[in-house]
Amino acid sequence: MNGRCQLYPRGSISFKASIPGDWLREPGGASPATSFATLNEAEGAHIVKALERCGWQGSGERGAAKLLDMSTTTLESRIKRMGLTRPS
Repeated sequence: MNGRCQLYPRGSISFKASIPGDWLREPGGASPATSFATLNEAEGAHIVKALERCGWQGSGERGAAKLLDMSTTTLESRIKRMGLTRPS
């Protein structure tokens, strides 16, 4: 990626970049939609990894919320919103 950055008076910055049109494609030509997780998918996977690491305990000193540096209620709402469940 080539780019140019200009600083203006009073602290504003302008950045112009020239990015090739195929910058999202994988080297093998795969579409980004099939080879790259969305932010929501990545967040869900990260929460599941934290829950697994904590034995699926969400709250408390050894809970996933503490590990993820978020409140227990925030963790619970994200789990519910994403439909995450503990594997049986």
